[in-house]
Amino acid sequence: MEAELNSEIRVSLTEKWEAGEQFLFTLRLGEVLFHRQWTEYSGLNERQQHAFRFYWETDLAQIGGGETVAAGSLLETDEYFHPISYEVFSDRLPLQSAVFKEQSTEVTLADDSTFALSLTSTPDFVLQYNVLSQIGLFLSTFVPGQSPMIEATYFSPESFVARQMNFERVSQETGAAGVKWNTSLGAELVCDDDNRLRQVVIAKSNVSGEFERAPFPNLDFPSLRTPRLAAYKPPVNATFKLEEVTFPTDDEVDVRATITIPSATAEKKHPGFLFIQGSGRHDRHGMAPGIDTGIHKIADYLSNNGYVGLRFDSRGSGGTRYGQLLEMRYETLINDAKAAFGLLRQRPEVREQELFIIGHSLGALTALHLALDIDKLPIKGLVLLAPPGRPFDQIVTQQALREAQRLGFSREQIAERRRSLRDFFRRLKKGQLEESGGSPASLSGVNANILRQLMQIDPAQLLVKELVPILICQGWKDIQVSVEDDTLRLVRAAAAAPQAINLEARIFTNLDHLFKVESASPSPERYYVDRPTGADFLKSLLFWLNGQTAPSQARAP
Repeated sequence: MEAELNSEIRVSLTEKWEAGEQFLFTLRLGEVLFHRQWTEYSGLNERQQHAFRFYWETDLAQIGGGETVAAGSLLETDEYFHPISYEVFSDRLPLQSAVFKEQSTEVTLADDSTFALSLTSTPDFVLQYNVLSQIGLFLSTFVPGQSPMIEATYFSPESFVARQMNFERVSQETGAAGVKWNTSLGAELVCDDDNRLRQVVIAKSNVSGEFERAPFPNLDFPSLRTPRLAAYKPPVNATFKLEEVTFPTDDEVDVRATITIPSATAEKKHPGFLFIQGSGRHDRHGMAPGIDTGIHKIADYLSNNGYVGLRFDSRGSGGTRYGQLLEMRYETLINDAKAAFGLLRQRPEVREQELFIIGHSLGALTALHLALDIDKLPIKGLVLLAPPGRPFDQIVTQQALREAQRLGFSREQIAERRRSLRDFFRRLKKGQLEESGGSPASLSGVNANILRQLMQIDPAQLLVKELVPILICQGWKDIQVSVEDDTLRLVRAAAAAPQAINLEARIFTNLDHLFKVESASPSPERYYVDRPTGADFLKSLLFWLNGQTAPSQARAP
């Protein structure tokens, strides 16, 4: 630990805070209030540890789309705010608890699995994303005016790593009260004369925060872990039956899946398809807290028209555990899909020579890998729905800059975001992420190992190796991937391939990334609005699949 953190310049929490103190931080994007975060210092508990409660609400509709997300946490520390234990209450975050010890940290995930985590440094404080009071509480343990520079290490509950943060005290304007700090994460902190945090400005993100006294909400913390998922219901006209199954993976995780089997037909065997979802934590039907991606509507439609379908949980969703979360690689996703395909092809209801792989978004990239990964794989065709056509970092950068422009960022702030992303991906590629800072919030759903690999994959180079018929579908109102930069890039690669590639591309004018009908201007918040899946898209997809099966089995939509 750095000399700056020794006890001579520190003041204990007992000296600085009174048991029962409660306060609130609000965050604004420009002028728009989008985040509120409450803090309570509960005082010393029965184990003589300092106890804190945190609760926060983020109104996603104000910053890109979605409902209000709520979560909370309990923190126990020593007298200088060094963490002893941290417990999270959320239906979205993977961490459930962390117990900090000298040599390692005992971690429990939301699926109740546990593992020992070795950190590069002993953390001086815990910093949950957007829980600014945790920075403020740490700073409050320093004697005002004694430390021009502080080098500290914080534990990130989102990424499970210890990272460094530097604080540099800067001069205030003449006559101004309090203390101002600049941090290595780009935040400007304004504290009062007692070194208690009062204001935050993150200029590059157009975000500002304010302190105010406010009572801590009366709430039931365990209830925050209850997932708020829409319930899947088969269509009322369903002519298929559902069967819940599991399949094992290479790392001994039992993945839960649903098979949909046509029932209103005299045929004993049917063509089949595997559906691979995109990034994020979604159950097998495409449900996640606050959002229904609608993939069940695509799969159900095909099974209603004679296809056996298999769809499966993402890791950490539905009834499926995370497994070795921090060791996950992109190969983990490919191997999960490979195991799912192995289960599908063994089903007695399936005609083994008439199997298809359908991948959506990142799942489309996985479908391309899967088709090349298995020797002599009896695949009749590939369907790539809204596929990436460029390396991942290029797509994410375009998404982030488009969203910054939509949210009203200035030209300078957009340029700074571009520089920040470029630097982030450069450090990530070199393996320097853990040492030099965290990932942008927009990337927090995918771990650094997978991000690093996705940066090095060019989907166009995979596509030109495929030997089976390929259908690409995309909505014209897709804001996640680009018709010009992704779909048409794949089309051009196929046209220039040394061997003939059997590829069709179909663009649907009024559909978005989820292939839902979009009558308004597309934006992320529209994903949370219940809308139908495009009927023309479904019919077109079925018609193409039917055209690839044996002539005697082809069926018009």
